[in-house]
Amino acid sequence: MSNHPAQHPYDPNRFPHFESPYMSPRLYDVMYDASGKTRAKNHLIMIARDEFLLCWLSNERMAVRLEGWRASVGLPEIVNDIADFLDRVAGRLGVPRRADLGRIPCTPQALFEDFIPEWCRLQDRLYTAYQRGREVMDATAVYVWNELRQPWPWLAGRLAYHVFQQAWERAMGITLVHQMVSHLDDHIWGPWVQPFRFVFETMPGELLTKARQRLMSEAHKAARNLQPDDATKSLSLPKGSPQKKQEDNARRGAGWLYSELIH
Repeated sequence: MSNHPAQHPYDPNRFPHFESPYMSPRLYDVMYDASGKTRAKNHLIMIARDEFLLCWLSNERMAVRLEGWRASVGLPEIVNDIADFLDRVAGRLGVPRRADLGRIPCTPQALFEDFIPEWCRLQDRLYTAYQRGREVMDATAVYVWNELRQPWPWLAGRLAYHVFQQAWERAMGITLVHQMVSHLDDHIWGPWVQPFRFVFETMPGELLTKARQRLMSEAHKAARNLQPDDATKSLSLPKGSPQKKQEDNARRGAGWLYSELIH
């Protein structure tokens, strides 16, 4: 999880802010990297993983396990205390819900100065729990490898992150909607282009319509000279041929696998 410092200087523009958990690059790679031979295959892998996790999180028996992992690092008590604190801050500032606190403009410090010491203590408790993320990661790994008997570090990583993310959402009174970028997005996963410059100049007395036509014609010719950067081309997978039916099959397959593993 995140590695927050033990001390937090007071910033009136961020009161009563609590940082959400964030992932190290290594954990992010474990959770979301795929290993297909095409980008379309990786796209299907991510769909299947998301569907499997959704099935897992919707199971009431699994919710008990999640709460057990949260309790192991003291998160339930921290969540309740932060929620109560934010409710009192919202009442002081005349905000109907604690989730709306992030939308109000900065207010005079005199209105909440007595809350600042408690705010700092709660931050310390929350960020200390974040720093114990390794314990939760180990517990989820034992579950995935010993009980599910699957070599899936991605599932252990996503479950561990969900333990902290859902706790933070409860404390804030909000629900975040996550949307991962698709491996089919050319502007992200496609190869970068080599340096290239295109210049267009109008001619004296040229009509606007003629200039536009000439511009489009020259632009089409110039586009044929665009080439991928060799340094990134070798790192890029072919796109493949994704089909809607394959996405549906990936979701159904993940649901079936989940029902076979959790019975």
